[in-house]
Amino acid sequence: RTDQLRTAMEQLQEQRAHVERVNERLKRDNQYKTDFLAIVSHELRTPLTSIIAFADLLDTHIPRDGGESRRQLDEIEKNGQILLEMVDNVLETARIQSGRDEVSIELIDVSDLVGMVVQSLAPLASKKGIALTSDVSSEVPLVMSDWEKLRRILSNLVNNAIKFTGEGGSVARDAEEGFVRIEVRDTGIGIPADKHELIFERFTQENMSTARRFGGSGLGLSLVKDLAGILGGDVSLTSRPGEGSEFVVRVPVVTVARTGSEASEGGGS
Repeated sequence: RTDQLRTAMEQLQEQRAHVERVNERLKRDNQYKTDFLAIVSHELRTPLTSIIAFADLLDTHIPRDGGESRRQLDEIEKNGQILLEMVDNVLETARIQSGRDEVSIELIDVSDLVGMVVQSLAPLASKKGIALTSDVSSEVPLVMSDWEKLRRILSNLVNNAIKFTGEGGSVARDAEEGFVRIEVRDTGIGIPADKHELIFERFTQENMSTARRFGGSGLGLSLVKDLAGILGGDVSLTSRPGEGSEFVVRVPVVTVARTGSEASEGGGS
């Protein structure tokens, strides 16, 4: 019996060592993937920024009634901004995965933040014939949080709503003390109940077939979930097919600075 126990212990140790080697290899491969995404995205961002800058210069020389030239320039600007947002999402995701994403706390006026996001995305909504509106309750307080992360959360949600034929966005004070509630509603195609969790996974969309009508990297909503978790908040979804969607993000009025890895370990997202 002693020999059997010794043999079993040796086998268990061998299996444990094998699992550790596999985990180490998976961790190394995952780091290679993260580094690759970050490097490629960074290299893409530089020429993209130049393209958008030159498009802005051309914009001053082509009249609004410039016919085909104006239409082509508008397409360059629109698609350049869409691609730049996708690249930024990949970079942000890579930072979160590597644990290098830090929180920069500052005093934020939510009304100013909402106004900036709506203004930047209004042209995209207008070109699709979509009404984009916002409403900030007078009860919403100033918050201590990360400006860029809040901007990216709201921008991704509104951009997603526009992509799926959305209409409108609003921000209001949550009834729960200490939190601000951000609501983004649309009148788009809606999402089936069995896909509500799936769409928050990385690189996934409600329709993952090769014939899907809507583009995108599938990172927007997963990034919203990760960023909300880093800020100590959460995100929820109410939606039915054909009836549009409503995304609700709750973020604390005062955010305690944490890294992306700490948020993941704490299960805050």
